[in-house]
Amino acid sequence: MNDHQVHIDEHRDDEGAKTGMWIFIFTELLLFGGLFIVYSVYRYLNPLAFHLAAEELNTTLGTINTAILLVSSMTIAMSISAIQYKNKRLTLILMTITLLLALALW
Repeated sequence: MNDHQVHIDEHRDDEGAKTGMWIFIFTELLLFGGLFIVYSVYRYLNPLAFHLAAEELNTTLGTINTAILLVSSMTIAMSISAIQYKNKRLTLILMTITLLLALALW
């Protein structure tokens, strides 16, 4: 190695990353599990209120919003993969699609 070359030491902690991901998944399970339990208890205790509230919902709009959210999550995840593969053009396309979908919800 001559004076003009720079050596960058890449640190990888695969075990730590794996452990961190499992902790994240566990905390999400606790959070959403708690939310579903609370929802179930309130729905059991107030069936009439939930029935009346359900009549106010627009299922078409809810379905469209859900589809937009799922597709935008997919496009941003794909853009992260494109960044990792150093594909700038595909990254920009996918991020633009994600932003347009965000504007569609606004």
